[in-house]
Amino acid sequence: MPTTIRFVSPDGTYGINKTIDIRIAPADSSGRIALGTSPDPKHWLPTTILEMETGEIDRNAVYFSPPATGGYITHTVYRYTVQEGDNSADLDYKQTTSLYWRAPGQYISFLNQWGGGGNPLDCILPEPGTAGSLSYQSDIVVDGIRPNVTSVVAAVPDGPYGQGGDIRVNVTFGEPVVVNGTVAPPSLTLDLDGTHRAAAYALGNNSATLVFNYTVRAGDGAARLDYNATNALAGAITDIAGNSANLTLFAPGAPGSLARSSALAVETVAPRIANVTSPDNNDTYGTGTVVNITVGFTEPVEFDPPGARPELPLDTGSGETRKAVCMPAAAAASDELECSYMVRAGDDTADLGYGTDSSLALGAGAAARDAAGNGLDTALPDSPATATLSGSKDIALDTEVPEVLHVTSPNVSVTPYGRGDALRIEVVFNGT
Repeated sequence: MPTTIRFVSPDGTYGINKTIDIRIAPADSSGRIALGTSPDPKHWLPTTILEMETGEIDRNAVYFSPPATGGYITHTVYRYTVQEGDNSADLDYKQTTSLYWRAPGQYISFLNQWGGGGNPLDCILPEPGTAGSLSYQSDIVVDGIRPNVTSVVAAVPDGPYGQGGDIRVNVTFGEPVVVNGTVAPPSLTLDLDGTHRAAAYALGNNSATLVFNYTVRAGDGAARLDYNATNALAGAITDIAGNSANLTLFAPGAPGSLARSSALAVETVAPRIANVTSPDNNDTYGTGTVVNITVGFTEPVEFDPPGARPELPLDTGSGETRKAVCMPAAAAASDELECSYMVRAGDDTADLGYGTDSSLALGAGAAARDAAGNGLDTALPDSPATATLSGSKDIALDTEVPEVLHVTSPNVSVTPYGRGDALRIEVVFNGT
């Protein structure tokens, strides 16, 4: 008499260490099975197994119930525990003769005890995948494969990032994963020149890619950003079957790592003004003349908006702060800023410079940043002397209008002078 098979556990996906119960009974509803009463071990059910088709390695479902206490039963249950590496898109037993006693080739015969008889039952199972088989009756997915990381790549453009810059990193697995942020929120530890910072999990639950965010802090630095170690990824991450993900990453700097897949630099040192000088000659300049001044930066900076007109405060001896107007390079970063000042009435200094604690004025709403986005330190240098305007150049301003103090002649003789006589007259002005 052929057997019938029925699945006991619910349909679904089963991961590592999950159990699946399979119920087997005679096709004839009147059939009963003798449990542990035959002297022949081949009729003793607790010693039987059901061989399953589970991928590269076939696993056994072992006898589970009812308890082996003797008597008669109407069905048996075999339990299969999913092991790492098992895989089946639609679980079934391996073949029609997969129900046997201990070793393949030693098949069992259940005894039909109905009405006191002892006729052997036919234990040949339905052909896998056909009507009556396990896969035909049930939809069971076996997933004993842990998800692995396949890539770590930046989700932002390559380039430098400064203080306050947002960096997003994508960690991709070979299959969709589930994040349990309540148990252990995921994190990715980054290496910032030996300082380890955690990038926080942002999104990606139930997808193959998890996104991590990090905001650059003061003091951070990295010539080429990477995570700190192969165990930099942490958190409660599983696949849909509940298998814990393998969180081991590629070695830092190796193919597949963040540093190899992306070119992110972290630089939080603010650019500053390195020197202030003039391309003009050392000389004295009067009203209406233009003095050109060059402001040098420690690295290229870009002004925003492009039409910004920074101003350089000058000490012209006028008693008030006067400003040179500057013209940033058009739509490009530069390590120099060209400025100019037209000498005005009242300017009077033997050595043009700027006052102490002076700063370059960027203008309302304007900013100057390096490639990483760090804002310019606008303080004007006061040392060394060669970095200052007055120390690098000798430019004097003199706008005083000369006045006649008196007119005289060294020729004091009262003798009349005639045609052809030389008469010297001196006009004396104030100033030099």
